[in-house]
Amino acid sequence: MQQRYDVFAFSLLVFSVILLTAISIDPVGFSLHEWQTLLAALGALAGASMVYRGANLAYRASMAKVDIDREHHDQAIRRSAYKIMVRLRFATFLIKHDADRIKDLLRRFKRSKVKIDTSRLKFDSAELIEEAWANLETFDHATISEIGELKMALLKFANIVLELNSDTEKVQTASANELQEMAEQISDAATHIWQLLQRYDN
Repeated sequence: MQQRYDVFAFSLLVFSVILLTAISIDPVGFSLHEWQTLLAALGALAGASMVYRGANLAYRASMAKVDIDREHHDQAIRRSAYKIMVRLRFATFLIKHDADRIKDLLRRFKRSKVKIDTSRLKFDSAELIEEAWANLETFDHATISEIGELKMALLKFANIVLELNSDTEKVQTASANELQEMAEQISDAATHIWQLLQRYDN
């Protein structure tokens, strides 16, 4: 754009030189009327140049605003995604804590056959991963895969407990082994997610 203004300025300079030369060569016979058409053309060119410059400045200002709005939007998305990740990380910590509690409960059952209150075989924090499940686009492929594994394991564990129908007599060694294995899978999946989310702190 600067080159266009340079050309226009150079054209005015050349015209001024020609005009001065014409006046100096024949000051008596010189008539400004004969140059009227060229002067009008140069005036129109100057006006068009000013209009173009104004339009260009307005366009640049509007594009700058678009860029700023886009950046603000992207920042809002990043902040929202980070909050979801922080809450998921906290959820996996609680789920792993529940898994350790349940595994300990099942180990004690297998060792001494103490009665188990099946209401204690529950992951109270399982619902905390629902936000992450509803916003999978926030995460990379590896984390999405682990979230899926965790959700399936939690669902399978809950179904096994539901089949026991709150009857402690039905908690046999076979069921305890299956529940303990599922609790271990849940603990591993939660740990993997927690580790994957650590990368976003850097």
